[in-house]
Amino acid sequence: AVRLMRPGAVCYVFSHGTYLNMWQRVRFFKKAPFIRLMFQQFLMQVIKKSTAVFVLDGGTEKDYSAYNRRVILVRNSIVCRSRQERSLSASEVRFLFVGRLSEGKRIGTIMEAVKGYHRPCTLSILGDGEERQKLEEAARGSERIRLLGAVEPDEVERFMRCSDILVMNSDSEGMPMVILEAIRTGMPVITTDVGGIHEALTFGSDSEATDGTAQGIRDAADRILADYDRYSEK
Repeated sequence: AVRLMRPGAVCYVFSHGTYLNMWQRVRFFKKAPFIRLMFQQFLMQVIKKSTAVFVLDGGTEKDYSAYNRRVILVRNSIVCRSRQERSLSASEVRFLFVGRLSEGKRIGTIMEAVKGYHRPCTLSILGDGEERQKLEEAARGSERIRLLGAVEPDEVERFMRCSDILVMNSDSEGMPMVILEAIRTGMPVITTDVGGIHEALTFGSDSEATDGTAQGIRDAADRILADYDRYSEK
């Protein structure tokens, strides 16, 4: 639209994750094949016609380089502070999720993993979104699951400093701020290896990758908890 109204205008695009195959991650388009095709073509035209495209991770940079010669990688960043000395709670493992409550985050699987974990544990879920009611219904009756809604950034940091492991289970990401914020506090991470996540983490050192299943999350937790001090230090 900008190009039509102002020929020659400078247009920069910031892409949070890749637009390639976006239709696979949006529920609406699964039921509307024609709109799905047009929407995907529109997104790629935006990339092609932009003056430059800013991206968060190397994978998206590589994807877009076939469509635009000016793709600029600018990673998410944080202010680093002194690492918190951590010790596991003697009574229970404290898992944490922070993010939008959407289908692509696959939070239900995280909840399933925590409900069936063999050690005493809790899962605090910070955030809001279209899946909240569904997740609240799934959590009903479980003393392990706490959905706390959206909170202020300072409150997020407080939860990070009093939790043991951050759990992410997304089917797509760019470079998640929440992971950078977690490792800044010395909190190990369990996550799927999608988007630019592997560019920020070293699996087996400060984090563990999961295949996205409940058992995969539980197995990753076992590996971290068996050597928690080393993971936290890294």
